[in-house]
Amino acid sequence: MIYLLIGRRERGKTTLAYSMARKVQKRVIIDARRMIKRVDVEHVYRRSEIHPALHDLVTDQVVYQPIDDDLDHAFEGFITAVKHRVISSPDVPLAIMIDEASFYNLEDSRFQWLAKCTQRDRVHILITAHRPADIPTSVRAIADHWCIFATTQEHDLKTIEQRAGSPRVPDAVRRLKDRDYVHWDDSKGAMQTCTDPTGWYVALNTIETKPRADAIIAEAADDDWSLD
Repeated sequence: MIYLLIGRRERGKTTLAYSMARKVQKRVIIDARRMIKRVDVEHVYRRSEIHPALHDLVTDQVVYQPIDDDLDHAFEGFITAVKHRVISSPDVPLAIMIDEASFYNLEDSRFQWLAKCTQRDRVHILITAHRPADIPTSVRAIADHWCIFATTQEHDLKTIEQRAGSPRVPDAVRRLKDRDYVHWDDSKGAMQTCTDPTGWYVALNTIETKPRADAIIAEAADDDWSLD
């Protein structure tokens, strides 16, 4: 199945997508923004390491955080390795998470193959984006689920209305606050507003980092202490 998670910054799109991906047996993620920093995942940084990492999937989850500035090149390597993984293990449930669709060419034939030729109950593709326009029409047209966070651009709301075939979905999106989102099930033509983030929140970062010495000194010198 294909899941689109759309909305403004810092509303919870990546967290929700990651939470959903964790429900699938095996997970592969491309994370150019390096949002996911967890001890229970295998992090891959170089294109040459993707294929063997996805072939083994020892930790059940691989997060590719490319160090190469050429994200088109990085995505080509990622999606090629993912396709090989799906072909070699067609019966193993797999979640493919693509964070921030605008970074990548989703018209790539290998990605189009994954979106259109894989088993919907085995391969689950989750795509985050700020706007519907960041996702090609060829992908939007076959998406099964839309999770739409706060969106205000009239053109974006119009696109959502055209997809849903009803003004009630964009009307609900206009009223969203904080981390609320509207779930549109395109296969059933059903809408639900989700207002409880505790049901899907999961920490993206579980790696402890030591504070720098200069940060410690600055904190000690600050008389205005805050325990937020």
